[in-house]
Amino acid sequence: MHDLDQLVDDVRDRLDSESGALPEALVGLREADVADVMNNLLLVEAAEVIKRLPPPLAVRVCDQPTLRRRSAIFEELDPVLAARILEDLSADERASVIRGISPFEQHRILPKVSAEVQREIKQLLQYPPRTAGGIMTTEFVSLQRTMTVSQALEIV
Repeated sequence: MHDLDQLVDDVRDRLDSESGALPEALVGLREADVADVMNNLLLVEAAEVIKRLPPPLAVRVCDQPTLRRRSAIFEELDPVLAARILEDLSADERASVIRGISPFEQHRILPKVSAEVQREIKQLLQYPPRTAGGIMTTEFVSLQRTMTVSQALEIV
């Protein structure tokens, strides 16, 4: 892996270039490592990275609890893209993002997500942010007795 500072510089150079393609070294990283790189970029740069990542990777990166300024990044995205990413986030992270964005942006993004996701967000937002209800997920996780710890953590 590239040194973090070097990779941040590489990403900035690519964002400024005509091709706009992200460095392969970034796209090949684990999601948590991509989030670390994005945490070292300016807000507009981080949003631009999300726009240019392959959609499944963008979702996995945005699902990382270590990604700082996530709500602010969503405010920089086109509402249609923001809604597509929100649809695939875990319920607790989705609620966290929505809780952190302005009411104006909520009104731009939420109508573009499915009715089911809207209901789920509304349900989770009823709880104060720093309570068990405010940080829970509505998703069910099922583990098998034969799973390794690594396999179980991947599912969770």
